[in-house]
Amino acid sequence: MGVIRVGYETHEFSDHTPTDDSPVASVQISYRLGEKTRTLLTYTRSVSVSSQLPGEAETYDVITFKLTRQIGDTSRWTASVGGDYQMGGFGNSGVYGGREDNWWHANCSLNYVIRLWMVSSLSLEHEDFTSNARTQGIFDYNANRVTIRLSVGY
Repeated sequence: MGVIRVGYETHEFSDHTPTDDSPVASVQISYRLGEKTRTLLTYTRSVSVSSQLPGEAETYDVITFKLTRQIGDTSRWTASVGGDYQMGGFGNSGVYGGREDNWWHANCSLNYVIRLWMVSSLSLEHEDFTSNARTQGIFDYNANRVTIRLSVGY
């Protein structure tokens, strides 16, 4: 199964700050490998207003992969592994003109459905960020996370 979305995005700010316009797109492909195993591959190109500098737009390209498997016969347990690679850029104008950021993110999780409206999970994540804007105060980093979550719906 697949979904394709295509468009074009522009931004106009009240102070007439020029920004780069950009095509936006999303392609999502999901495939069922077996009765209990699914894969998901997604590519997304998006544009958003910078959270660091109002009036500047960032363009992101993201590739995501996820593999999910049900464990056992009751469908209460699932395990998943996945990751994504994200490239971001600020175009050629503005304070961060020419800036390029790269993120690598990998994760795995184990989920248990306690009730139809309550799910618990344990996840491990690794994130790696690099940027060519070190001279502008943007620093590279690595982060590791362990998350225990209880989700309750109503």
